[in-house]
Amino acid sequence: MDPVYMRSLVNSLKSYIISPFLFRDRINKILVLLFILVNSIVFFNAVFHYPKAGYDGYSHLEYIRELAVRLPIKGDTREFFSPPLPYFFPSRVYRICHHTEINEEWNGLSIEPCLLSFLLALILSLFPCCNSRTNCR
Repeated sequence: MDPVYMRSLVNSLKSYIISPFLFRDRINKILVLLFILVNSIVFFNAVFHYPKAGYDGYSHLEYIRELAVRLPIKGDTREFFSPPLPYFFPSRVYRICHHTEINEEWNGLSIEPCLLSFLLALILSLFPCCNSRTNCR
């Protein structure tokens, strides 16, 4: 790849990531700390919280499984009335897991390699691999 192109790509990604935290052309440290705190709590809950815990945990997982194929209806899950947007990303991960023949049981052992394969597929789709016959620009 062209080094100038890579530098411009890295600089544009940096400005894209940093821009939400800018206030009067300076990074707002309190906003960054709040962002890190909130996302740390979400990450902790995602890793250590058993997904079937709670009175409707299983229904949410049914919703995710069904959304991987189509929009759920009343007979599919008790969470049929929930809007699909928060379930969209997990349903895509589930769909990739299902196609990679990883165990369908949603526990910490089976979702991690699946999530890793999903993130790898996402990265490869955003930054396609280049070979000598293609133009990367």
